[in-house]
Amino acid sequence: MTKLIKDREFVRSGNFVASPGPWSADLDPSITDYENTIVIGDGNKALFSWRWPDKASPFGVWGYNYISYGTYWEYGPKAYPVAPLQLGKVKYFDFSYDVEMLGADKANLLCEFFATSKAGDIGSRQVEIGWMMNMPDASRAWFNTGKLVGTFSSRGGHKWIVRSHQSGATPLFVMIAPADGRDMLSGTIDALSAIKFLIGADIIKSDWWVNGHALGFEPLGGAGGAYVSRFGVALR
Repeated sequence: MTKLIKDREFVRSGNFVASPGPWSADLDPSITDYENTIVIGDGNKALFSWRWPDKASPFGVWGYNYISYGTYWEYGPKAYPVAPLQLGKVKYFDFSYDVEMLGADKANLLCEFFATSKAGDIGSRQVEIGWMMNMPDASRAWFNTGKLVGTFSSRGGHKWIVRSHQSGATPLFVMIAPADGRDMLSGTIDALSAIKFLIGADIIKSDWWVNGHALGFEPLGGAGGAYVSRFGVALR
């Protein structure tokens, strides 16, 4: 069974929610030339497509089209309950995925969650923690301007570089990317190692909460798409 969803619509399937999020147009109603869709199939398979002005967004990216596990964002339907966990008590946190980018490489693949000060309350988000798994040249240049937090290794032999950006009153954005500079469109990621590293670096607190996790795409301009043939999260 498949379902087509369009801008600002949501669909729920078990512990997962999907939605095309054109947030730049929400911030600036004069932006009207865009269209985003997601076709959701069985087993969290999803075909994403987007069309935006073929130029840089005044906000850096045009939106975030995603599929998420648990409580990732504060709007739309809630997934079936996934118990929030305090970061210092997480025993296992993996996410796995397979992605094919379609068309011109003009979108970020961003996997992320918000660390919140209250359980299940995304409005209390303190830090945005995102794995930048596909970065076109413009995004990689922006990533490299971020404040260097450090590097760490995780299970599976992966090595990561961590940078951060702070923009006004928005939560600190912590960005994690493969240290070798290559994109990573498939794999199983040990997210717990990142949590431990960030607690040790005094970026997040052990009594904050993880409530869910998302995989999605940030269009940089023009038309494009992506196919997600696998997305899963194990969090306990």
